[in-house]
Amino acid sequence: MSWSKKYTLKCPKVLPAALMLLFIPLVFEPAFAKRSDLNTKIDSLNRRLLTASADTEKVKSLTLLSYYYDSEGDFGEAIRKAQDGIDLLNSIAGLPHDSKRYLFLYSHALSMISDAYRNQGNYPRSLEYIFECLKIDERLGNKQFIADDITSIAMVYRIQANYSQALEYHRKALKLFEEINDKKGIAGSHNNLGLIYRNQGKFAQALGEYFISLRIKQEIGHKSGIATTLNNIANVYALQADAVNSEQEKSDCYDKALEKHYASLEIRKTLGEKQGIAMSYLNIGEILWKKSKLSITARKQELLKRSEQFLKDALSISKSIGEKTEIEEAYRGMSELYRSMGKSEEAFTCYKLHILFRDSLLNEANVRKQTQMEMQYMFDKKQAADSISHAEQVNREEIKHRQEIKQQRIYTFGGAIAFLLMLSIVILSLRANRQKQKANEIISFQKQLVEEKQKEILDSIYYARRIQRSLLPGEKYIDKKLREHLH
Repeated sequence: MSWSKKYTLKCPKVLPAALMLLFIPLVFEPAFAKRSDLNTKIDSLNRRLLTASADTEKVKSLTLLSYYYDSEGDFGEAIRKAQDGIDLLNSIAGLPHDSKRYLFLYSHALSMISDAYRNQGNYPRSLEYIFECLKIDERLGNKQFIADDITSIAMVYRIQANYSQALEYHRKALKLFEEINDKKGIAGSHNNLGLIYRNQGKFAQALGEYFISLRIKQEIGHKSGIATTLNNIANVYALQADAVNSEQEKSDCYDKALEKHYASLEIRKTLGEKQGIAMSYLNIGEILWKKSKLSITARKQELLKRSEQFLKDALSISKSIGEKTEIEEAYRGMSELYRSMGKSEEAFTCYKLHILFRDSLLNEANVRKQTQMEMQYMFDKKQAADSISHAEQVNREEIKHRQEIKQQRIYTFGGAIAFLLMLSIVILSLRANRQKQKANEIISFQKQLVEEKQKEILDSIYYARRIQRSLLPGEKYIDKKLREHLH
């Protein structure tokens, strides 16, 4: 709930400090009553964990306990319990780290840690864990888990007012929800897109997304979601009314906003959602107060009385459930209202109580902010150390890479020289072999010539000898003549 302006109210009467101190336990007491049931669950689960076996069931119990602590607002303990679950999970013998059961339990614990860091206001750490969770769910291949992780990432970016990143991730989640035909997820994504457009002041686009979300939720009968989206639509109409100058346009927008708030309130009453009912009462009371400023005297008084009743009802319910934010807004609204009605004493009393709760909330916010700053410092310090280590590692790898390149170049150069030497030897060997072949051919040819000449000479000799033999008498003839002569 947002009010149009702040003011400093002057009043002759001031509540004594002692009386204000007496108010404190009365207005804070319901918060303890609200958490009693949750504390009972936490105590019961802690007792069971003392005797539980160190197995996956104990891991699931630790993760559930992390969820309870996160719901209670003890974010540090929520983180510790989820981390205990991870440590136990890693110590279980016989459970492979690549098994689906291990990955599922590990992913769930990471998601709990991310949620606790987000609620604590430590957004860098929240993103660190949810991105790690996303990697695991992508390994599991479960599109439902992946879409939920992406939605969580988008929520962190939206809280940080990083709307471009938030829109990008919500659209990614919407696409996955459409692929698996998850109507509830589709409706939620459109609602989340509407929230971003509303924060950007793009009211027409916001209403477009909200009405798509509303239609889908009505189709699947998601009553709580319908009430939420009706409330969101009403808030956009109220913002449009504040943005226009024409009194008639303002009045029309306020009427549209009231119509949606009343419809949302009826659903929340049937569901028994006390916090939602208180929020609806606050919103209706605020709009009636704003609308009274546009009306004539008679109508004005009627609207102021109705506004007062809705704000009182909102305060009563908020006290019963211990919602300090709604209590603070109810007191602030009533202070504005009583000032408009001329009830200075009541206005100042409510204003002081509004300041009391506001300061309490601011103190809590400052503690969270301080914790966030410390976490951010440690995170940045770790990131810087990691960056230096990474830079050194990169430098070492670069030097190693250069050495490897240099060594490779030496090997390449040496190989090239060896190849050239071998090639030269081969060429010389081929050339010598070719020359040897040519020499052999010459020798063979010369040998052949010699042989042919020798044959020709021998043939001539043989021929002359035959001639000589043909001219000379035979041996018998000579022998005969010799015997004749001797005798």
